[in-house]
Formats: sequence, C-alpha cells, structure tokens
Amino acid sequence: MKSLMEYIGVDGDRVNFAWVSAAEGGRFAELVKEVTDKVKKLGPNKGLAPSRETGCCCGCQS
Repeated sequence: MKSLMEYIGVDGDRVNFAWVSAAEGGRFAELVKEVTDKVKKLGPNKGLAPSRETGCCCGCQS
C-alpha cells in the first residue's frame, strides 16, 4: 500500500498501518499521537502540490 501511495504522490512516511484491538484504547491514542507528531514534522505533502507547469498535482497534461 505504501508503494501505491508514493506512486500517487503521498510520501510513504505519511502512511502507517497498525493493528489495535478495541480493548487497547491507550495504545490507539499513543499511535495517533506518534503519527500526528511525525506528519507535523514532515510538513505539507509536496507530492500533491499543483505543478507550476501543468497546474495539476499528478503531473498529467490536463
């Protein structure tokens, strides 16, 4: 899935998958905080910014 996200312009570091049981509320909160902090440090996702040449985020010529 990370390679697909990178292909469409989403940095792989912005994608996180984890298995958390409904009984693990504390672990879920911890994971959300870790991912949120990581994405904040990464800043805006430049891969999806509109291109100056094409005006589109995917690089197509539309």
